[in-house]
Amino acid sequence: MIVVNASSVGPHPDEDTRSRIGIGLLAQHIVVADVIPKSSRSWLDRDAEARSCTMPEGAGMLVDQGVPRIEHWVGTSVDADVMRSECEWVFDVHESMELK
Repeated sequence: MIVVNASSVGPHPDEDTRSRIGIGLLAQHIVVADVIPKSSRSWLDRDAEARSCTMPEGAGMLVDQGVPRIEHWVGTSVDADVMRSECEWVFDVHESMELK
């Protein structure tokens, strides 16, 4: 079974909001993908980790999907390590800013 969170539940400023996904559904054989790239961890992330679920990481998914698409659109190679570093910087900076 695969559980995917593509909702706005989890990132700043709602990192303390719990998903409606029942914790009882989470088990070691479940893959839980929180596809919103962010540096902070959602309750779903923490609950899935506590139950030893397999969890691909959001920024990594963004880079893995973005690199081939940028290369296709732009026609030049993209350094995945640079893209990942920039993604991590952007998410860390924006999540540390207070929204008023």
